Amino acid sequence: MKSGLFLLILAISAIMFSAPQASAREPFNIQGIKIGDSFDDLEKVFPEVEVEAFENKAHCKVGDEVIENGSWYVATRDDDFQKFSFTLIFIDGVQTVVSQEYSYNATSVSPSMFMAKLHEKYRIDEITEENISTVKTSMADYKAISHFIVPEGHFFNIDENDVIRLRYGASVTDKNKPTELTHTVDIQSKKYNSLKESQAILGNVEKMIMEYDCGKEELEGIGL
Repeated sequence: MKSGLFLLILAISAIMFSAPQASAREPFNIQGIKIGDSFDDLEKVFPEVEVEAFENKAHCKVGDEVIENGSWYVATRDDDFQKFSFTLIFIDGVQTVVSQEYSYNATSVSPSMFMAKLHEKYRIDEITEENISTVKTSMADYKAISHFIVPEGHFFNIDENDVIRLRYGASVTDKNKPTELTHTVDIQSKKYNSLKESQAILGNVEKMIMEYDCGKEELEGIGL
């Protein structure tokens, strides 16, 4: 009987340890919200989220015209010890998450404890000689690094279409309480960062054209 139980435990252990652990881990997300999700997805998780608009507006005499390209929105949710922040832009008429940030004010959580949980929760791709050049060109803040080594606390999901980075950092919340740290997680995407930048450029062009046309109409209105 004991030998049968021992063999059963061995079999279960073999299944657990032989299964690929990475497959059980999640792609980078905050409370289930991923880059590329819509505002509707966000509202399902955070129904009381507050949104601040940074709209690209063409100024005309008849009234301002909001231009989707170049407009962006920050949706935030503040709890007692944690803050959630999501940046959105319009993509094909849908407000879409393009970056996200989470911070937590901890009483006694060390950076090593927090990072251990990140490794436990998320799928983190190994950086090798084959993909390090892809990583180096993925984020604007890496351009100034001549001899590139992945900075501590930077982790990646890499696929054919995108590189998504999770950047972790910790700072002292109160100098008189050195164990109380603010832990911050920032998630960005090469693809969506580029899209936001290109839309901003297009938005500036659209704004200039629209305001020029509005100026012509305004002059025509006074007979010039």
